Amino acid sequence: RIFNLVNFIRPMKIILETLVLSLPQLLNIMVLVMIVYTMFSIAAVNLFATTKYGTRLGPTGNFNTWTAGMMTAYQLIAQDEWQMILEDLRVQHPECSEKFTANLRYAEVWEGAVDLSFGDCGSSLALPLLITFKILCEAVLLNLFIAAILDNFSYITDSSDESEQEVDWRKGASKAQVDLLAAIFISCCPKPPDPWNIREGESLDPRLPLSRVADLIRRLPAPLGDSDRPETRPKLKAATLLVRAELNLIYILDVEEAERDYQRKRVKYQKRTIRGWLRRAANRFRDFPSHNSPRTPVTFARLMATLVYWRVPHMVPD
Repeated sequence: RIFNLVNFIRPMKIILETLVLSLPQLLNIMVLVMIVYTMFSIAAVNLFATTKYGTRLGPTGNFNTWTAGMMTAYQLIAQDEWQMILEDLRVQHPECSEKFTANLRYAEVWEGAVDLSFGDCGSSLALPLLITFKILCEAVLLNLFIAAILDNFSYITDSSDESEQEVDWRKGASKAQVDLLAAIFISCCPKPPDPWNIREGESLDPRLPLSRVADLIRRLPAPLGDSDRPETRPKLKAATLLVRAELNLIYILDVEEAERDYQRKRVKYQKRTIRGWLRRAANRFRDFPSHNSPRTPVTFARLMATLVYWRVPHMVPD
């Protein structure tokens, strides 16, 4: 249900789609990061495995083993007192022993005790090694993460914008497309009648004469119109004829319904008593309902419904 809810919130949907689309690239970058971490940890273990503990270098951060080196490498990138770790790794004589001798290792030297070739001092390579590691991870690999996410985010937002303007209307028309269709329809309609001269029952809504339907369809964008492409012209011409025929049939039915309504109202008035008719004739005769067949029969809703039926039938419910 949470994911279904996210589908209704466009910004959250874009973020979720970006994360899902970025996963393969992020995994590849993670593999590269692990390779860099491994190389640094191996080099650090060889250089600092025996370095004496200091202010920050200790049980929670050291290079005694590869595993500890990987954890310490993460602490360096996470800015966990990395400058103190760097200072501890650069410790030199006399604060440390350059080599472990038998005298230093044992309180009493016995037969067989040997001197060792290493001590607990740090290395002068600590500074270039850590600086190179941090620049590589923070300035390069981290930016690779950001670049992959932004690239996919841009792709998702562009795809989302294109889907709103999808010419075949696989998911229906967007609000911007409907507004565009309404603007084209209004521009093709004649000037609306004067409100003071409008007849009873006549609407002020824009209406399009049947004679202008073909011109309107030619001006509509795809998929309802789009006559600019030669390959669509034959189908558009056929659809225009079908749309006009259906609208003409609807117009005839509307006229017949208006005639029947007129006759019903006329009979209703004729059934009234002579006295009542004489009493109200002066006031109501001028308002007597007249034949009100529409002059311009095609409304926006009716035209769009007919066009959708003939041009994009996959949007018509079964």
